[in-house]
Amino acid sequence: MERPQLHLEQVVVEHPPQALLGLGQTLAFDGVEAVVGVARDDPRDPQSGRVYLFQRRNNTEDNSVQWMQQETWSRERDDGTKDERFGSQIALRGSVLLVSATGNNTRVNDVEGGRVYVFEKNEAKKWEQTQVLSEPDGTVTGSFGSTIDTDGTMRIVVS
Repeated sequence: MERPQLHLEQVVVEHPPQALLGLGQTLAFDGVEAVVGVARDDPRDPQSGRVYLFQRRNNTEDNSVQWMQQETWSRERDDGTKDERFGSQIALRGSVLLVSATGNNTRVNDVEGGRVYVFEKNEAKKWEQTQVLSEPDGTVTGSFGSTIDTDGTMRIVVS
């Protein structure tokens, strides 16, 4: 049985260097789109986070493949500060994308809670935020959103 051959398509690096702290800490990939999380993306605010959307482009002239950055997302809390560790976990399936912010500044008894942001593709094939999930009943375990997954219909969040 012959083994499949792997080849490098493209290297994606931080630009400018050191601007991001940990590009690729989390990654979700569906063959055409790659969503990359950076839970701590700003050296001045190491708890902030950002998520990058890359789309695969096939060049028919030379049979090459390029990954082009299409969008960048971050979230702010009501007080205007960045949502802590946005992009800690990512799940992508079909037209549903989940992004967790495990260090969201929701506090109960000095325990930080988390949030999970739900994005769905609209009719124009653009991602839009449709929902924000948080721990039910005001309970805060400190781990909401630490593990997330979706099958494109159901959303699973571990608390």
